[in-house]
Amino acid sequence: MSEELLGQLGQIEREGEFGILGLLNSSTDDEVIGALREPKIKSAIDKALAFRKTMRKGYDSRSEFAERISMLDKGLQRDLLTGKRQLVDTELFIARPLGAKTTIKMLQPGDKAQLSGSLQIGMINDAKLEKGEVFLLSAIQLTFGINATLNETEFVQLEPAIRNGYWEFKGNGKVLVPYTSNEVFMPNLAKDDTTNHYSLVTGDGTKRIGYYKLANPKLIFSQTQMEFNIEWTKQATANANLKVTLIGSRILTY
Repeated sequence: MSEELLGQLGQIEREGEFGILGLLNSSTDDEVIGALREPKIKSAIDKALAFRKTMRKGYDSRSEFAERISMLDKGLQRDLLTGKRQLVDTELFIARPLGAKTTIKMLQPGDKAQLSGSLQIGMINDAKLEKGEVFLLSAIQLTFGINATLNETEFVQLEPAIRNGYWEFKGNGKVLVPYTSNEVFMPNLAKDDTTNHYSLVTGDGTKRIGYYKLANPKLIFSQTQMEFNIEWTKQATANANLKVTLIGSRILTY
């Protein structure tokens, strides 16, 4: 077994499931065979499996990413193991005014990461991840607000006009989520007969407004064009704005 691999063994306990998966996926067959003879490796595998079993009981984008680590190139896998890169919780948003439209592309080429603008605000440049970043999309939040000034809008649940429609998400040069009803962004909501608005059911603060958890999270690679396209049946209220938030985990240089 190489000296480098022996050195990595000392990190296994600290690195948890990414340590063992990164080690096994980024090593040669001979190194893996040798590693499996090491007591530390067996112990780490047992702990990693127990950790991932626990994480599956609830939402955890880190454990979801761990299950897809073999989809990364070996350089990224080794960087995660050695600590050159890290996995971080991430929420990326972009917001746009709707005008008189009944369809809009929320992510567009030419978008800028900015918090002040009349046509678009957000955190994503050119509708792509930054160079070297990989993102696991685990959930999407879609919210709506009314204000003539985009960056002063308070975003809340979708109004009925927007609910009657559908959306899709594209990345990596393909459709990752095919056309799906906008109703998925109305979780656990009930209509208030007094205000005629929808709000979270009384006593349940566990769900975010407009939040949709993907049953099949999607891995999005660096510098590939992303699209979130949405259509609906009736023109929204005047001065309406829409905000989409992409939620998950992202690989960054440590």
